[in-house]
Amino acid sequence: MNAEERAALLAEHPLPEHPTILEPGKSLAEPILFLDPANIRIDPEVRSLREWGTKGHRAELTIPELALSIARDGQDAPAVIREDEEGYVLVDGQRRWEAVTLLRQGDDETERQTTLECVVRQMTPDQAFHAA
Repeated sequence: MNAEERAALLAEHPLPEHPTILEPGKSLAEPILFLDPANIRIDPEVRSLREWGTKGHRAELTIPELALSIARDGQDAPAVIREDEEGYVLVDGQRRWEAVTLLRQGDDETERQTTLECVVRQMTPDQAFHAA
């Protein structure tokens, strides 16, 4: 997202002064990791499972719109990752991964520090494929 596109989106949806990552009193069943999406691989078999169109599904935000929403409000839900011998592999949350990656490429210093909120689940590649 270039500076002009970001400015146009922000004019419609201003960022809060102090975004809240976790609401007070809310507990987590699983610990959340805050990771640079560059440190998470996307499994090509899982990536091909879903068409990102709107056929049969409610309309989804575009990646730039989702990025703005994450910058403004934080993530609604963590991405799901698994760990293997090479590091972390994304199981669920590819659009969030793409949105955070887009934020980290922008001009805004704060957005370049954005991390992807993730939970790690112990699963085999086959289990991850079926969970995606």
